[in-house]
Amino acid sequence: MGKQVIDLKAQKGMSRAQSNEHLRNFSEEAYRKKKTGNFDPSREHLNFEVTKGGKVIPVNKGYSIPKRIEDNLYARGIKDPNERLIKSGLEPKYRTVASFILGGSTEDMRRLAFGDQVVDYNEKKDHEPDNYQVTRQKAIEDWAVDVYNFMAKKYGEENIVAFVVHLDEKNPHVHCTVLPVAEDNKISWKKVISGEGSKYEGAQRFRELHNEFAEINRKYGLDRGDDKRTSGATHKEYNEYLHEQNNNLYKENAEKKKENDNLDSEINSKKETVKSLDDQIKETRRKVRGLTTMMLNLQTVRDDLSKEIDSLTEKRNSLQGDTSKIDLQIAQLRQQLKTTNDKISMREQQIADAQKQLADLRSQINKSGNELQDMAFRRIEEEKNLKEVEEKKLSNVKNSMRSIGWTTAAIDTERRFSMLTQESEAWTPSQRNFFDNEIKSVFEGSLIDLMAKRSEEIITTASLLFMGMFNPALHSSGGGGGGGSSDLRWDGRNKDEDDNAYAVRCFIASMQMARKSGGHSKKKGVSY
Repeated sequence: MGKQVIDLKAQKGMSRAQSNEHLRNFSEEAYRKKKTGNFDPSREHLNFEVTKGGKVIPVNKGYSIPKRIEDNLYARGIKDPNERLIKSGLEPKYRTVASFILGGSTEDMRRLAFGDQVVDYNEKKDHEPDNYQVTRQKAIEDWAVDVYNFMAKKYGEENIVAFVVHLDEKNPHVHCTVLPVAEDNKISWKKVISGEGSKYEGAQRFRELHNEFAEINRKYGLDRGDDKRTSGATHKEYNEYLHEQNNNLYKENAEKKKENDNLDSEINSKKETVKSLDDQIKETRRKVRGLTTMMLNLQTVRDDLSKEIDSLTEKRNSLQGDTSKIDLQIAQLRQQLKTTNDKISMREQQIADAQKQLADLRSQINKSGNELQDMAFRRIEEEKNLKEVEEKKLSNVKNSMRSIGWTTAAIDTERRFSMLTQESEAWTPSQRNFFDNEIKSVFEGSLIDLMAKRSEEIITTASLLFMGMFNPALHSSGGGGGGGSSDLRWDGRNKDEDDNAYAVRCFIASMQMARKSGGHSKKKGVSY
């Protein structure tokens, strides 16, 4: 069976760019340029939404997600806590939107979406065949409706503001936008999503969400998969990670940061270009308006001169005798008329030139605007990729720490049982009975006991120590690593200390910090 996928991202609102991405609300040209290798415009018509009551409809591009959020909250009389900050010119700080991506293994999602149809998922040139002939299968709609009903039951149907199914990417999936509105009709990320207790309660809730989601996916051939907490990476895998993956991830991380910096520089340069073009367009518009006004005035003068010439000509024709004075006036007026017509022709040419310049500037700003939009899309994608690298780096270290932790705990347990076994040879039956009744006390405070109760906290703290992202000396009592650690000396990595030895020392330090906290699971852990 394939594996299901759930990704959750906390957001402080929904931007117009994100909404356009979810709804595919951009021009065909921008659509093709955005990410040709992953997006297929010829399958864009297969995308759909699921709305209230589990109704399948085409994607409503005209109703943006920010507007849907605004209308939803207004209708329910709920205040967006970030609104006041934004109006005051401050950055939003509250997590008001839960953005879920729901799906599964690529082959399984393609099977649900397209059945046995032949679909070309490779990047195609303009002359190559497209996928317009591909049709959407009912199986993907059934799956999407079941998933929608699951999310509606889990978080409240009134809190789902968008549920968009993308079939135009390499792996079909759902973007589900949820407002974390609690029972008291207020937005609260902690109450709805992460929990109000230990910071690791959120991880527990997410694991439970995976388990519940698996019940929905089972009939579609998707499985929950192995829990990372019990998968147990081997010592060999750990070394492979340290010597191969870790180096690659750090290198990839540095390269992506450099790419992002370069892209930021390009975006800033392009913004300056757009601003300059916009200023030139405004100036050219003013020039056209000024020239047009001048030409209209000249046309009025021309008409007045023509009327006066006609009137004098009629008067001269009706007179007998000397008409030289009238002839002189007419000649002078005709010269003025010629001069005026020349000026009108010149203004008409100037207006034509200015309008051509304006058209060229508009073409340039449209091109620069599209390029800037493409850069912005790339920047969003690069930021997402960078975050994925960081998360993968932490996840790999945590898996390694998890392996070391359980191995160390198992050795400790074996040592304790060996000691008890040797001592029990001289015990009386009553002593053995006492041992059986009190065996729990043997494990209190042991490594296996701590790992069983607080494994995620210990592993995360050890991983952050290993990655140099946490220093216990900088945290006051009750702060990081599950409790008071300010008196724990930590000098980081020793010179010439190999990866494995340093990882073990990080884990031991994390265990000591956990013991110092008194074993209370509600203590706050390390923030990162």
